[in-house]
Amino acid sequence: MVQEYRRFLFLAATAAGAVTPSDAVDQAWHLHLAYTRSYWDDLCGGVLGRPLHHGPTAGGAQEQTRYQAQYVATLVAYEAAFGTPPPPAIWPPVERRFAARFVRADRATLWLVPKRAALISVAAPAAGVALIAATGGTVAGVLVPLVVLAIGAAAVGFGRRHGRRTRRGQSEGDGCGSGCSSSDSGGHHGDSGCGGHGGGCGGGGD
Repeated sequence: MVQEYRRFLFLAATAAGAVTPSDAVDQAWHLHLAYTRSYWDDLCGGVLGRPLHHGPTAGGAQEQTRYQAQYVATLVAYEAAFGTPPPPAIWPPVERRFAARFVRADRATLWLVPKRAALISVAAPAAGVALIAATGGTVAGVLVPLVVLAIGAAAVGFGRRHGRRTRRGQSEGDGCGSGCSSSDSGGHHGDSGCGGHGGGCGGGGD
């Protein structure tokens, strides 16, 4: 992740036009910006020799289209500069890059359940009630729905455990800080000046 962030900084400083990072790279950028002395003094002052600003967009469909085009151009510029396609785990295709919607969630008061597990947990009781009604409340008609309910509950439990493992792995290994957050409005970040070149940022908001 650190290497990909550095490569983005290189593109922002050298590309002919504005560049737009992936969401993962954007989160690394957000984190670096929070360490103001490191970002402004060490990076901009000592490494780049010029400012590299991170500005929010005005939003709207026109901005969405612009940042999508910039992101595609950034992927092309990446391969031209480094001689290899950007790793898709960090730089996903444009349709996935702008499909994600992030919100801040307090896990002390909220349970985060994957949609698939949640759908199963909702469908299982409904199926159980329907089976009981259809069988007239016989022993078999009661046991079968109970089994279905047990499977649904197990799926929800697995989803919660998997979500915790996924979040733990991301917080420890992806190079992005837990203090970074994005809005659910789908907002984007605007052009960032680096001398005569722009380093734009799209997707996820401030």
